[in-house]
Amino acid sequence: DEGMVLICGTGMVCYGKDLYGSMHKSGGWGFQEGDAGSGYDLGLKALKHTFKAFDGRLPKDQFSNAVANQIGLNDANQIFEISKKYFLDRTKVAQISPLVTKYANLNNPYALEIVNDATDELALAVSAVYHELKLKNKQLVIVGGLGNADGIFKETLHKKINKIDESLKIIKPKIDPAHAASIMALRNTKKSA
Repeated sequence: DEGMVLICGTGMVCYGKDLYGSMHKSGGWGFQEGDAGSGYDLGLKALKHTFKAFDGRLPKDQFSNAVANQIGLNDANQIFEISKKYFLDRTKVAQISPLVTKYANLNNPYALEIVNDATDELALAVSAVYHELKLKNKQLVIVGGLGNADGIFKETLHKKINKIDESLKIIKPKIDPAHAASIMALRNTKKSA
């Protein structure tokens, strides 16, 4: 019962446990901290990019126009109201992340920069957990919609994780995450009883 899991969806966290009972967590401190590398993080950066494009600090492009269309932004005078509506709702912000991955796959430079920053952060979290543990079976499972989205996000993330240690293998989960969580909860309940 050892290994690591990177959960990457609306939020993000990396957990690991080795055979000696050591456990470590990196990330997952909530959206107020930024949830670096998460769908929320991608969406937030896309919003900020779009606001800059619509107030003239950056040129508008297909990416900023697509984000603006999704959030109902037509001109700069709406930025304040839209930012109030979005910035405190992590789910709404994370729902913008598919546009980031879509436009990164289309080689939009702003979307690619967001993806590059996010995958750096995710690899950093994996590295932090990996180096705290003494794993015999060097395996990582990635779960969550963002972490498993086909295209440049997943490809870039896998390349960066492989740089941590070439022997660290990314594997598919043996059981679905909800089932795994219930097994862990049951084991912890038995230990405390």
